[in-house]
Amino acid sequence: MARYSEELIAQLKANADIVSVLQTFVPLRQRGKSWLGICPFHDDRSPSMYVTPSMGIFKCFACGAGGDVFKFVMDHEKIDFNSAVEMVAQESGFSLPTLKAENKAEMEDRAIVLALNELAHEYFCEQIKHAKTAQDYIARRGVSAEICERFGIGYAPDNWDSLVSLAASRGFSPKQCVLAGLANEKDAGGVVDKFRGRLMISIQSLTNKIVGFGGRIMVDGTNAPKYMNSPETPLYHKSDILFGLNHARQSIEKSGEVIVVEGYFDLISLYQAGIQNVVAVSGTALTEQHARLLARYAKRIFLVFDGDGPGRKAARKSLETLMPMGMEIRILVLPDEDDPDELVREKGAQAFRDLLQTRARDFLDHLSAELPQRTPEERTVFHSEIRRLIAAIRDPLLKQEYLNLATQRYPVSRQLMASMPTLSRPPKIKLPAPTDENEMPPPEAIILSPIESRFLNLMTRNPFLWKALHAWFDPDIFESRTLVELLDSGLAIYEEDGAFDLAKLSLRLPNTSLDLIQRLPEETWNAETAQKEFLATLVQITIFRLGRARQSLQARTPETSEQLRIVTELRLECNRFVKQLEVVKIKLAGEADSLQSASLLWAGLREGLPKFFSKMINA
Repeated sequence: MARYSEELIAQLKANADIVSVLQTFVPLRQRGKSWLGICPFHDDRSPSMYVTPSMGIFKCFACGAGGDVFKFVMDHEKIDFNSAVEMVAQESGFSLPTLKAENKAEMEDRAIVLALNELAHEYFCEQIKHAKTAQDYIARRGVSAEICERFGIGYAPDNWDSLVSLAASRGFSPKQCVLAGLANEKDAGGVVDKFRGRLMISIQSLTNKIVGFGGRIMVDGTNAPKYMNSPETPLYHKSDILFGLNHARQSIEKSGEVIVVEGYFDLISLYQAGIQNVVAVSGTALTEQHARLLARYAKRIFLVFDGDGPGRKAARKSLETLMPMGMEIRILVLPDEDDPDELVREKGAQAFRDLLQTRARDFLDHLSAELPQRTPEERTVFHSEIRRLIAAIRDPLLKQEYLNLATQRYPVSRQLMASMPTLSRPPKIKLPAPTDENEMPPPEAIILSPIESRFLNLMTRNPFLWKALHAWFDPDIFESRTLVELLDSGLAIYEEDGAFDLAKLSLRLPNTSLDLIQRLPEETWNAETAQKEFLATLVQITIFRLGRARQSLQARTPETSEQLRIVTELRLECNRFVKQLEVVKIKLAGEADSLQSASLLWAGLREGLPKFFSKMINA
């Protein structure tokens, strides 16, 4: 049977956010650095499954189920490993090759590229020992031998085909060197080394594999580009790789903070100075996949960019990518003449830390400093940009907090800020509009009335109650149509399986309904109190529904004697139902046999209520 390569599996596992994947099956709530949820692998009455995103594992301390994200999906969905890999990849936005017979060639390509990268890494690291120019450059930048070894810093000689010749002597073809991004084809035929006369920096994956290289010229002011990066290869995808994350991961997890910089040497200098919770993008803007990776390990992110035009543009684009992740974002735009590398080498690590603490702004203050607000038109652009970024936040509570904060800081009403149309491409700052429906801001959170919210919580945490709901369900008594649809879906599962399954329900729900369940408070009931509250809630919701019916009847103005008779009878019948339901409530408040006697009264009333509401509609 065809199987995805181990390298590809490791890359997917490193990129997948286990919390996001598992939340498509079961609701999870954060508790410290872990997440807690109902275990779907046994009859879990209270949350006992812990998910640790930094380790990429789940563990139930009641039944013992545990493993990685693939294990969870396999066991939950009863599918094979390849199917689980594909499901995780789809949820994580990770591109998989087609698993067919020809995939063997793709696997071989990745293996060849990895082998060539390792050969090139060894070659570059050996060559720097004999290159005084490169050694002097490293010395000027103050990079120690230990850091050079850790980050795989080497040298590519200024020769046309040194690496290609070495690769040929090891059995690799010129075409394979091109495939690995280590050589270029000449127009006249033949191939030459891609990297020549450059200081080389190895780009490593989260699993410490050499996946690509960055090459820097050592004499500024030439026509050659300062940096040259590996192209996309079967092994290297820029949108998936954050330079230095393999070294910084533990420090990021420990501090809960990550610093994102633009350049390789910005990161290397900070890391050497003891600021090790730092990563850099390698030849691309910050992507959604980068953001997901960082959100696994950090709650706060510092974006540190140069103060020039490209740096400021990068800061704005990074904000768009990061806002949906719910991280606390701080932006530090350095003066034009400064960059993190020079700053930490000239003034020390503490000076850089002080800057982070004193000059890093939240995104509201950053936009306020970046965008002009002199005219009504400029202020409209400013407010629209704030609204656009706030709308991208997925967490409804965090979104509300930022709306409150924005209206406190700036002279615009909260209602206007919340409803203001956003500019998909505001003038002057040229921010790209979303092109994919999946990138559009999620809809506002659904809010239930307190009693309906508590009833939903009761039902999701007490699966045995669905049998009674199946017998007594009347959608007309509920005010929220979302709740009715959610209960309908749960009852469909009960009818199919003979039991309610929250994990299966979660799979069928839209994001708004799933969010509704995830926001419910943790609470436990014993069997008797759950049954009493179930009945009491249905009774009270029915009383509320009858109250709305009574108001509707009182508002009617009969035009004929027959209409008057019908309305009067309906008013009397409505009052009788309310009085009888109040008796049920009194019964439930009693002690001995209260639940049984109340249930009998409720069962009798339930037969007449649908007929009453039907007459209300037809009257």
